[in-house]
Amino acid sequence: MVKKPVFFDPSGRRASRVAGIFGALAILVLFVGIAFFVSLFLVSPPDNVSLGPTKTHLHQSDTAKLVDPSLLRPAARLAAEIRSKERVQRLARHAKLAHLPSGRTKLLVGGSDQSRPLSLGFYVNWDDSSFPSLKRALPQLDCVIPAWLQLEGKNMDLVENIDPKALNYIRDNKPGMPILPFIQNAVDGNFDGVGLARLLADKKARADLIQKLVTFTAANNFQGLTIDFENVPAKAQRSLQSFLGDLSAAFAPHGWVVILAAPFDDPDWHLADY
Repeated sequence: MVKKPVFFDPSGRRASRVAGIFGALAILVLFVGIAFFVSLFLVSPPDNVSLGPTKTHLHQSDTAKLVDPSLLRPAARLAAEIRSKERVQRLARHAKLAHLPSGRTKLLVGGSDQSRPLSLGFYVNWDDSSFPSLKRALPQLDCVIPAWLQLEGKNMDLVENIDPKALNYIRDNKPGMPILPFIQNAVDGNFDGVGLARLLADKKARADLIQKLVTFTAANNFQGLTIDFENVPAKAQRSLQSFLGDLSAAFAPHGWVVILAAPFDDPDWHLADY
């Protein structure tokens, strides 16, 4: 006995229907695929559709409302301290000593060996890292130049700001170390060139300042001073030279040193004259 397949259809009608269904499905899939690929090239995305993160633009008036007024003054002071710190760093990079009388050069280097460059250490009170740096560098330094004098205010008054901790450490650990504080015409990193020019042009005010500097240097047993005046108007250059000449003459009997920090790239500063 020959067994027939369960789904066998001798008439063939079932096979033709199945073939017709699959053929229709194949044609439908083909048209859908063609339509999809055509849409990729012909259809533009709507203008109001965002495909990524957006940025919010704030006007200056909007941002001002976000700032706490109580933070503005500390922020301004911090910015001024950063500017002042950068100034000290530039001064340390560019400071040079030259043409000093041999006796004064020995005073600075602590001996007769002039074959090596001088190592100068700049110190500021307001930087917390300055004192640890001083402690590390002191054995290798020839001289310490601390920021302990300022000219400030309407009358450019002389203000002293000695740090006893740093002064005592230097003298306890290296008693022979020369200390030459530098004087600036600056408050919080802002240099007053106009006020300085007015002071230097007044012979009496200039003489009074020199006397105060002599008294300050003698009272603290320092070995001299460093002059760091900035934003000096061109018209005040002659007055500054006269001031330095008078200061050097007042310091000479004591054997004190006068160092000038000058910008090497400012055409108003005629370094040969200085």
